[in-house]
Amino acid sequence: MGGEDIQVSVEDAGRSANKAGNRKINLALLAVLLGATAFTFASFWTATARVWFHEEAYSYGILVPIVSAYLLWRRRWELIALPRVPWTFGVAWVALGCVLRVLGERGDILCVSGMGFILVLIGAVAFLGGKAHARIVAMPLVFLIFMVPLPSYALAMFSWQLQTGATTFSADLLRRLGILVFQDGNYLVLPGYTLAVKEACSGTRYVFALLALAGVLGFSARCHWMLRLVLLFLAPVIALLLNVLRIVGTGFAASLWGAQAARGLLHATWAIVLFLLGTALLLGARNLLQWLASRSASPSY
Repeated sequence: MGGEDIQVSVEDAGRSANKAGNRKINLALLAVLLGATAFTFASFWTATARVWFHEEAYSYGILVPIVSAYLLWRRRWELIALPRVPWTFGVAWVALGCVLRVLGERGDILCVSGMGFILVLIGAVAFLGGKAHARIVAMPLVFLIFMVPLPSYALAMFSWQLQTGATTFSADLLRRLGILVFQDGNYLVLPGYTLAVKEACSGTRYVFALLALAGVLGFSARCHWMLRLVLLFLAPVIALLLNVLRIVGTGFAASLWGAQAARGLLHATWAIVLFLLGTALLLGARNLLQWLASRSASPSY
């Protein structure tokens, strides 16, 4: 009995030593991957942060990594509970991400580098933990794409289309409300006041911010992924409608109370109220989609 006990103790000690050795190797690999990723994407993060602080359309971007980290934190117990089965093919994802980083750097396209960064992170998780781990972290990491700015020429074209469309729809709605208005390009000429629909009034901030919010709500919704896509589709539609309401409300206030009503605190307050309305509409849409999903899943009698 004494010899058997000694043998078991030796085997247990060997297993513990192997586990400790594997843990050290994994930590070393993780440290190397994190260091290499930080070095490779340092200029990408610097350029992206610069856009956050200088472009109003992307001012929400600084919150995206924080939300992504929170979503990952919520899934930590699922990750801990899973057995670790490293997936060698994850290295290919890391390599592809590095290729996208090089292409994004050469073309000065941040969104390509951003996709590369996401692929590197998912590939590293798959390589160290396994495919099951990668599936769990995939959605929170893909959410990071909302922090990455579009190319400047694409943003300018997108803003111009939104700007002209919002001006035209707003002019038509003001006429239907009985207000005399003449549209001259992106200017709405009202009695006693000319409302300029500038690039800042194009609605791009509403679109990007509500898209990011729809991504969070869709990720947390308990419904099929198709219904989550519906929520993402609704976000820009709601944003465009809110922007038209913003322009129409400003024009309506100017026609009733003069030019001062279309400027300053009232104008800024109106924009905030409409964004809160958009948030409420997205929450309502998410709850409705969850209700529809539960109805379709429940048995019929």
